[in-house]
Amino acid sequence: MIEEVIMSDIGNGFFIHAPDRGLDAGAAGMVFASNGGGILYATAPDNTVTRSSAASTDSDFQPVAATLREFLGQVLAAAAHFAATKEPGDL
Repeated sequence: MIEEVIMSDIGNGFFIHAPDRGLDAGAAGMVFASNGGGILYATAPDNTVTRSSAASTDSDFQPVAATLREFLGQVLAAAAHFAATKEPGDL
């Protein structure tokens, strides 16, 4: 289960939303995370994680990870990079 995680100090912020706050993004799947700039992250039915190109569920979504586990690894790497350098890294 994905629970809420708030990392407001990393770049513009990064947020994994509580399960009851998910948004339907159509073919992209269910939005489960966002950043402080409005970019949305969704899990597709095949478990691929996608990233919106704009702050809208109607925008194009592009794959960023093959699985949720892989995506969470990217989040962990970005948090570690921020802790070491005070730079937000790339998500």
